[in-house]
Amino acid sequence: MFIDSISLYTVEMTLRDPFTTATSSQTSRTLLILSVTSGDLVGWGECSADGSAYCRGEDAVTARMALEGVARSHIGDLVEEPAPSTELVASPMAAAALDAARWDLYAKSIGAPLANALGGSLRRVASRAVLAQSTDLLARADQAVTDGYRSVKIKLSPAEDLTDLHSIRSTYPSIGIAVDFNGSASRHRPPLAYWERLDDLNLDFVEQPFDPSDRDASLWLVDRSPTPICLDESVRNAHQASWAIDHGFLVNLKAAKFGGPGQARLIGRACPDGRAWWGGMLETGIGRAHTLALATISGPTLASDLGASSRYYATDLTDPIELAEGGIQPSNSPGIGVTVDTERLAALSTSSPDRYS
Repeated sequence: MFIDSISLYTVEMTLRDPFTTATSSQTSRTLLILSVTSGDLVGWGECSADGSAYCRGEDAVTARMALEGVARSHIGDLVEEPAPSTELVASPMAAAALDAARWDLYAKSIGAPLANALGGSLRRVASRAVLAQSTDLLARADQAVTDGYRSVKIKLSPAEDLTDLHSIRSTYPSIGIAVDFNGSASRHRPPLAYWERLDDLNLDFVEQPFDPSDRDASLWLVDRSPTPICLDESVRNAHQASWAIDHGFLVNLKAAKFGGPGQARLIGRACPDGRAWWGGMLETGIGRAHTLALATISGPTLASDLGASSRYYATDLTDPIELAEGGIQPSNSPGIGVTVDTERLAALSTSSPDRYS
């Protein structure tokens, strides 16, 4: 079997609710969707880069340009287990979309669920609801618990009062709670007493308190805090992941920042149990299904950021990915295990697709 076509789609996805963090607020997202075909089989990938500082300038436009430059060179490639690519080093999130589509196509070609093709299993993946900054944070936590989540992660800034966070902990003493600063503590420089107040909340972890360039501050905090400190933006490759683990940090793993699932699974396998977990990037059902498959690989065992698809988009590109018993069950169907609604994809596209054959 050989790759006979590659298509690129740009879609505009409206979020169910505004998603606000310490560094940005979004009501919609412009994403790149990629398909790779061989005969009747179609592999799907997604680039969730949004041009933010987190994405280091990558967005749907730059990703499409990068992929346009290499798409034709892959026509005629053998459909086989993809090797980690080095052709788009400057555009890792674009590379991740192509790698993901090729993995989906490969899994479908051998009739295997993507989780199994990657070396994982069909085990249920524990899920953590991510709560954006909001004036009704307790109500949103109430809803998450009602929906069946047993863990939540709250976007936070040191400029905010911790009253709502204390209210959530008081109301739900047994659920897992984590907070994510997205590096904002580098701007506010809270004293040690602030971090000690967070320690009183029995948090699962504090994520990316300081900017990636502020490594000394992160080391200062991890040496003093009994609460685990997690790094996300600071970890972009295998070397940085190893450094973080060696210095006592937890690691947030995302295939998009590592250039695709091939490289991401190698990094994930190298992480000791309980020291890493799989994060999300407000993906559609396509990207969410890919990350779900990766999250079944042994090593990263903490609850993932993979909520049900209905948490983020009122209209998604795939059939629903649903929560049950505090987690999400990977499909036993070949590939990513969800069906892409091509009519909906066309309706949400902002321009005609580019097709290479």
